[in-house]
Amino acid sequence: MKFKEKLKSLQVGDILTPVALIVIGLLFAIFPDRSATVVCYCVGAVLCVLGVTGFAEYFTKGRRTGSRDLALAVFYISTALILFIKPALIAEIITVVFGIALIVNGALKIQLFFDLGKFHAKNRWFVLVLALISFVLGALMAFDPFSSKAALMIFAGVSLIVDGVLDLFSVLIVPEKREVDESKVIDLDDDDISGV
Repeated sequence: MKFKEKLKSLQVGDILTPVALIVIGLLFAIFPDRSATVVCYCVGAVLCVLGVTGFAEYFTKGRRTGSRDLALAVFYISTALILFIKPALIAEIITVVFGIALIVNGALKIQLFFDLGKFHAKNRWFVLVLALISFVLGALMAFDPFSSKAALMIFAGVSLIVDGVLDLFSVLIVPEKREVDESKVIDLDDDDISGV
């Protein structure tokens, strides 16, 4: 699939999710010493946009087989509500939450790696590398080996930016499972069918 065709086939959520990670990462990295409550509200707003967009896409643009769009939309909205209702509580554990999110993101990439492996997709090894990066960054964020909160916040910000950029890159170059499936389909001519 050509690059322009790939861009046209993408749903809004495919681009918004990694962009949201980059925006959240920038907030963490630029304002590490400021109130984490403000960051919670900003993150909540971004997640609300992602959730509403995910719901809209799921019910208006069709439902892709194996899609996690609805589940992600519910997750985004639920997380946003918690951030708005209990910002002080979440501020204390926000890096742990995003660390776990990166670990889950890595697990999803591992699943995609195995799915693509069934069809011998060329870019599947890139997905595995992304999964390992997500696991490492997520574990460091969740277990907090840093000596200060500011250092942890900066690292968390950089980690989210890196993961967002890599996710954006993978969305543009890694084929979807349905594209790989179609490449394995053998077309039969009418003559072939009539000769059976």
